[in-house]
Amino acid sequence: MSILKIVKPKFGKLLRKIRMKRGMSVRELARRIGVDHTYISQIELGKVGPPVGSHSMAIARVLESPELTELAEYALARQLLITELQRHRVYAEMPPAFRRELGISDRELDEITGMCSRLIPRLHAAKERREKPTELHPMSQDEERKFFAKLSGENDTATARSRKAKGRRTG
Repeated sequence: MSILKIVKPKFGKLLRKIRMKRGMSVRELARRIGVDHTYISQIELGKVGPPVGSHSMAIARVLESPELTELAEYALARQLLITELQRHRVYAEMPPAFRRELGISDRELDEITGMCSRLIPRLHAAKERREKPTELHPMSQDEERKFFAKLSGENDTATARSRKAKGRRTG
């Protein structure tokens, strides 16, 4: 399931509601964040997902909306988590000959994968602090855990076991 399917409907509807409540036109909001007005309309109508990163945060800031900020932060934390899980896997499985061609030493590889390993649990925590499963997306917590376990390929690692144990204690 993509990040867009998770927050797209909620973000667009909420954006429109808050923008109208603030009495701001689509064109004015677009001008203030530096995008075309048709892009804002497409977000509100659910034709495109919310931008991940600076534009979604700019929308929340311009509209002074804690709700949009929370959704933007959730989407960003989730997208960063997916990226770091993928990056960790790519570097960990990189063929030695290709690594040598790129000039990545064993020490550098350990630093890269170590950084990813340290960042992944922090991103999980940040995402979970902002998560309201019934409001944000149709995935259950168990489905979400399975999604990230599959993505990370960590079915037998300590991280996956830790997440499973946490799920048994809390769910």
